[in-house]
Amino acid sequence: MTASGGAVGAIATNRLFFSGSRYTVEEAISCTGVTSLLCTLPVALIHFPRYGSMLCGPSPTIDGGGGGGDDHDDDDVDADDDYVLLK
Repeated sequence: MTASGGAVGAIATNRLFFSGSRYTVEEAISCTGVTSLLCTLPVALIHFPRYGSMLCGPSPTIDGGGGGGDDHDDDDVDADDDYVLLK
């Protein structure tokens, strides 16, 4: 996430907070930190059904088995299982 949007985010916050005389340097640095935190918080909401997320574990499987990644090894998984978008 950082590598893909880090440079663009740095340019945007630089232009937004550091150009002009609206903010002092201290206020601009504080606003940049708050902006970074607010833009990073949605990452905690990403949930992968098979592996879980930052806040909860994997989703149970449809057939009632345990967690998504707990009942089998990665060696015996069909290669197409990871690439199915819709079922």
